[in-house]
Amino acid sequence: MRALVMCAALAACTPDIVSGSYLCGPDSACPEGQACNGTEDKTAGLMAETCVLASLAQPFKCTPKFDAEPDNSAAEGYVISNLGCVSAPFTNDGCMPVDDASDWVTFVAPSICTSVGVQARLTFPLAYEELGLELWNVDANMMVAEDKECPQGSDGVVRRCLDVTLVPGIKYGVKVKPTGEGACDGNCSYNRYSLSVQLATPG
Repeated sequence: MRALVMCAALAACTPDIVSGSYLCGPDSACPEGQACNGTEDKTAGLMAETCVLASLAQPFKCTPKFDAEPDNSAAEGYVISNLGCVSAPFTNDGCMPVDDASDWVTFVAPSICTSVGVQARLTFPLAYEELGLELWNVDANMMVAEDKECPQGSDGVVRRCLDVTLVPGIKYGVKVKPTGEGACDGNCSYNRYSLSVQLATPG
């Protein structure tokens, strides 16, 4: 973050906040005269949104990595298949538009594993509605865990983590959901996100 200070002779200095020099805060907060730019410009940092002159601000835009809709329930969720007891991460850059209740991905914990866990990571801009993760036992239709804040983070970006030991042979679902927090009183009740899901030996 930077500000250009303009000082007139014998007058007090006043800050001239350069467009694009600040990241959007919670509820799309920006300095006076600026607005949160909704385009997918990642030059300021991973998924972070930038404050620009209000006249230059573009509306929110999100382009998913792949269109998995409808995926609003476990039954409709995108299926991650052929997972080993230790797997490479499945990743998706997704969108949570206005009135989208949830996005799901599902998988079966391999029955051949003696010990297996899931590691799910959710990253999204701080500027818009906060998102969260839930892990469900789909076979029992029961939520088994919720996310927590990840230890690492960066300006303008929120990271949520979910690490859970699984029961081999059970079908699970990872649910991405809006929390209702940071929604600008409903004016920015949307967001974009990056989701990573992988199986690993529990630590």
